[in-house]
Amino acid sequence: MKKLMVLLFAAIELTACGSVPVEQADNSTYSAQTDARIRLFGQNGATSTLWTNVDCKTNPSGNKMNVGGGLDGLTSMMGTVSSLSLGIPSTYTTNHIADGDGILSKVFFQEYIIPAGEATIVKTSFLGATPAVTNETAGTRTTYYPATCQSNKMAFIPEAGKDYEVIGINGNCGVAVHEVKSDGSLAPIQLFSPKSCI
Repeated sequence: MKKLMVLLFAAIELTACGSVPVEQADNSTYSAQTDARIRLFGQNGATSTLWTNVDCKTNPSGNKMNVGGGLDGLTSMMGTVSSLSLGIPSTYTTNHIADGDGILSKVFFQEYIIPAGEATIVKTSFLGATPAVTNETAGTRTTYYPATCQSNKMAFIPEAGKDYEVIGINGNCGVAVHEVKSDGSLAPIQLFSPKSCI
């Protein structure tokens, strides 16, 4: 049992050290005349989700990309996750990515090519790792549940040749999209509520 505890603490220590490596993705299909690029952040317990090509009549589910859930969340927990870049300039968030790391939860990003000129829908969510706790005192029973929340689905129209970054705000209960300028500075993008078929 003592060896198991030592190994567990060693694993936690290793996942807390260093930043996530960045791998270069294939950018050969990107066209600055018809496409935009977008960066989503994720980690174990915090996801960013993106939908493109949503058409409520012909493609109501759209094309969905999720960063931070499933296998991504597992590799984030194990500390073996890598970020995936298409070449969007570094921003304050990517330069300080390790600031968001938690115990068994490394922050990473993935960049995608998205169609310009049509609605792109985004959402962020957070699932707390605290188990439910029941407190019984003076005949009163109170149960505290994990902190869990998700933003509303919001949309924007990406412009051809531009880069964007999606960030969870207010503990990932909200979502913000910024245009990434060539020098890495950010400009906020106005979001709107999408038609609801997803």
